[in-house]
Amino acid sequence: MKKLFLVAAGVILMVSSTAMATDQSFNATLNLFKPIAITKVADLNFGSQNITGSAFDVTVAAADSGAASFTATGGNSRSFTKSIVESSINMSASGVVGNIAVDTFTLAGPTAFDASGNATGIKVGAKAHVLAGSLDGNYTGAATLRVVYN
Repeated sequence: MKKLFLVAAGVILMVSSTAMATDQSFNATLNLFKPIAITKVADLNFGSQNITGSAFDVTVAAADSGAASFTATGGNSRSFTKSIVESSINMSASGVVGNIAVDTFTLAGPTAFDASGNATGIKVGAKAHVLAGSLDGNYTGAATLRVVYN
């Protein structure tokens, strides 16, 4: 109990107040995530195509043998999402004027690391758009696979 004495104009006043307090405990938490590492096993391969003089598309499904393939390691039994960073890319060939657009990326494979922290068989397919005027060449381009914890 606190007592407070006030002196004003020769009058002494005594005021009492009772301090009330209470305690509440709380928890501290921290989630640690093992860094994700991705290893490329195979590139996306549209194969060899003949120039026809007409525009055509070449599609490699994520389940096809030409699909890009990856393994990843991360937290044991943790779930993740996978995506391609770019919505489209251009493939070009050395000494050739013109590009071949690649888009419509498809993904297959696991959505969680196993109990040992491994995810194998992540696959990426896509569609290449060959133009009527595309020239002979070995076309290449780069896309980016992203794996993120949920």
